[in-house]
Amino acid sequence: MPDIPRPLPNAQAAVTGGYAATIWRWWGDDTDGASDLELRVCHDTCADGANTTVIDTIPFSSDRMGVTSTVAPVGDGLLVAAIDTPTRDSMDPPTEPLGLLAYHCADLECAAPERVRLPDLPMADENVSPYLYQLHLGVVNDGAYSVLFHDLESGTTSLATCPDVECAAPVARELPELHGARVAVRPDGTPAITHVTGEGAVHLLDCQDAGCAEWETKEIGIGHEEDPGLTVDSLGRPQVAFSGADGDTLVYVACADTACSEWETTVPFHHGDVAQPYRRDDWRVTRVSLDADDRPTLVLGHDVVRCVEPHCGLRP
Repeated sequence: MPDIPRPLPNAQAAVTGGYAATIWRWWGDDTDGASDLELRVCHDTCADGANTTVIDTIPFSSDRMGVTSTVAPVGDGLLVAAIDTPTRDSMDPPTEPLGLLAYHCADLECAAPERVRLPDLPMADENVSPYLYQLHLGVVNDGAYSVLFHDLESGTTSLATCPDVECAAPVARELPELHGARVAVRPDGTPAITHVTGEGAVHLLDCQDAGCAEWETKEIGIGHEEDPGLTVDSLGRPQVAFSGADGDTLVYVACADTACSEWETTVPFHHGDVAQPYRRDDWRVTRVSLDADDRPTLVLGHDVVRCVEPHCGLRP
């Protein structure tokens, strides 16, 4: 039987003129074979196909179920984070744990990625599907970044923060369980984290240091069950998007300062604004990104909203 690629799409991020995505590919049924962590970069609408680069080749063994990854732009290049999902036939750790890795690409071609081993994070004690591991990456242009890891099975949430792409002095910490958590890094290197509570409250955690040993919690709205989107603007102020409590609106929050001591809110989109049928039971992803002028592009499920004014017309 010929080798058949089994792709696991992981994450994608907007880059100048297109997008970048990571994917894990397991080749064939041989458990002693190899698997690839790939980077695909598309320009414009991807009509000409994606440029594919193998970032790393990972030995596939019987105690590894897959590789979960994420990608974000940094400077003129990209940063990729990846973690394996080992099988657990017993309480013993896997024989060859991959752990948490970061890859720095100097440009979008990523011909010579620099690999960095990050601190080990708490892992599940039983078999876990790769789809139950989530990684989120927050990066600032000087290279400081944070990787947020969430295990949907156990609820474990962990944060690893690096002051630069070389990550010679990482800080890692286990956090309380944070459903739907997202991370962004402000210019001073401190993370901001959003998540949604079981009651639908959207919280912003204002980390007081790079490792988030202490934080202040701000309740910035009441949302639906979807994960909120998070980024920071050109001044490092958190910008949050989430599905409203009724599930039919998209709410945008602009913080007045980096600590989000005050904020303004607007509703730039309601599903009644579009004629196409709205499938309420769909699982919907919420994302927010800003251009160089702080004009947001917001995604809620199948809908994309682009604001023509900075901060969707708010004056934070």
